[in-house]
Amino acid sequence: MKKIIAVLLALSTVIAESGVYAATYVNGEDVTNEVFTTISNDYTLFPVRYLGEKLGCDVSWNPNDKCISVSKGDTHRDFYNGSTAVYDWNGNSYNLVTVPKLVDGNTMVPAEFYRDNFGVSVIWDDVTSSLFINSEDTYNWLVNTNEYQQAKKNKAYTQYIGSYTFTPSYGEPLMELNITEANSNYMIVNANRLRGKGYEYTMGKATFINETTAELYGSIGFPSEGALVPKKFKFYLVEPNIIMEEYDTFGNLEDSYTFYKN
Repeated sequence: MKKIIAVLLALSTVIAESGVYAATYVNGEDVTNEVFTTISNDYTLFPVRYLGEKLGCDVSWNPNDKCISVSKGDTHRDFYNGSTAVYDWNGNSYNLVTVPKLVDGNTMVPAEFYRDNFGVSVIWDDVTSSLFINSEDTYNWLVNTNEYQQAKKNKAYTQYIGSYTFTPSYGEPLMELNITEANSNYMIVNANRLRGKGYEYTMGKATFINETTAELYGSIGFPSEGALVPKKFKFYLVEPNIIMEEYDTFGNLEDSYTFYKN
């Protein structure tokens, strides 16, 4: 089980927004590297026979009418490539969440086909970008580990990564704030003036002093002229915006800016 934590949490940090899973579990078994998948309408499709047989179903293909049949016990479903319609043997029809596809000779269906028609649990975990198919025990064990809870907490802060703009009431945008990294311990912050050539902010790692407030010591001024004034900056997370307060070295509040996410 420790291996599960290491794999899922490590992979979740490098998953791109492509719909690809960091890991896929079927019956509690990691099948990530043994099954071919593809993406359709933001759903990941699996070979119908591979997944069906893993879940104890019988899967057959009728070459005459090109019908795919999946059965388990008294439950029978027929469908065709290129159509979302699914039929039982009593003449009723149902709809798949996305169209099955034929890829390299394999009929590909979403895991939701087995969820909706055969009662198989399908759990998507956003923290690890992973899918658990008929793997409730594995999933329930994982989410109760300390490592997972910390990863979940860190992920909540990633929503603040991005660019923000402060616009005073009397004019055009004046300042831009950029957060390039964020977790429950710190944020990497930088700011720059959009007007006022040469005037710069020196920032960096802002450490959280509570769940919604981070602070750092930096400076403002004209680095090219050696004119830098030490400052303390506080950042308040007010979803989806950020309030930045600027203090002098004696702790006196000098300015406050509300940045709106771009």
